[in-house]
Amino acid sequence: MPSTVLAAGMATAIGSLPHRDAAAASALVLRCLPELPAAPQLPNRTVREGVLAQWLGGVDGVRVADDGMIALDHRLDLNAAICTELHADRHAGLLAFVDATSALPRPPARVKAQVTGPLTLGVALARAGVPENEAFAFGAAVSRSWA
Repeated sequence: MPSTVLAAGMATAIGSLPHRDAAAASALVLRCLPELPAAPQLPNRTVREGVLAQWLGGVDGVRVADDGMIALDHRLDLNAAICTELHADRHAGLLAFVDATSALPRPPARVKAQVTGPLTLGVALARAGVPENEAFAFGAAVSRSWA
């Protein structure tokens, strides 16, 4: 029976996998990392599941181009509420993982999921044109909201 606490040396993964099939990625993670499976992110399935697009894609005023690049609309409101609704186009790996774990006779005691951090989001927003002093604060708000 798996332990309910983390133990030194316990294996997990970074989350990002090369799969295009979300169900296959979830099955692999659950099979190979049963004690601490990592919810898969699948940037090869779609650029919208990439490290920036997945978490900024739902921000009103941020556009994700077909190549995965982030662009700003003139309507970006840095004070607006951040929508943290999961969408099949950006979170297929996570949603398939939830489905797969809920179908198990005994779901894992713990799982690992990841959200892009505030520094990475802040750099992306600054490169897209948000003033640096606002980009990092907003990146932190986005990351915190998703976490």
